[in-house]
Amino acid sequence: MQSNPFSLLFEPKDDAHFQTEEIALILECTIANTSAMISCLKTKSEQNVIAAMATFDNEKIETSQSWIKNQYQRWGPVIDGDEIPMNQFDAFAQKLPSSRKRILLGSNSDEGITFVSDTDSNAPYFKILGIIRQQTRNSKEAPAAAQLQKLYPERGDSREVLAKSATDYLFMCPARKVASDLTRAGNRVWVYLLAQPVSMLKGLGIPVKAIHGVDLIFLFNNIEDIGWFSMTSEEKEISAQMILYWNNFARS
Repeated sequence: MQSNPFSLLFEPKDDAHFQTEEIALILECTIANTSAMISCLKTKSEQNVIAAMATFDNEKIETSQSWIKNQYQRWGPVIDGDEIPMNQFDAFAQKLPSSRKRILLGSNSDEGITFVSDTDSNAPYFKILGIIRQQTRNSKEAPAAAQLQKLYPERGDSREVLAKSATDYLFMCPARKVASDLTRAGNRVWVYLLAQPVSMLKGLGIPVKAIHGVDLIFLFNNIEDIGWFSMTSEEKEISAQMILYWNNFARS
């Protein structure tokens, strides 16, 4: 399981129905008849659907993660009681899967940068702390401002603080909890943290860090084949090591 945002909760079925109808209305489709609505939605272009999804405000669904979903995941998996019976956290806490498995999971050290790169870099520091508190308001005890200041000190560019908190909240901390739950359930678990930046980011206006998705560049090792950029010797070595480790894990 690579770079899984475990802390993003899946949609309850009722909320997903409401969200679908609201997006259908944005696309000027009827919601009076399900078949007619689906037929209408099928006539819309991919660009129109994505634009409508971006327009929908998850704050209309009053949950503890409304703001978070607006920021990170406007549309996600649905708890349908069949294919997806519950949230990932609940499943792992209940020691599912019940059969003992060998599991490799982890994340990259700077995942959050990908999701906040378009955020206002001049946003006031204490406004950013407020956003971080909102991210964690569904926890048993929201951290105090003083605790947050110690964890995420002011750096000048507000996006650095928000990116670090997003990395911790969405990826690193929940991955550690899931690894612990799976281990207690009797599974053999290996955990990794990828901190190697990718040189190709220099020309994309993105900080050269280990952002969301860079693990795939190393594992698939096909960036040079499609003509995007050339790997450095260090990157090629890391790519070869990761491919070896992942293949050995799959075979063993």
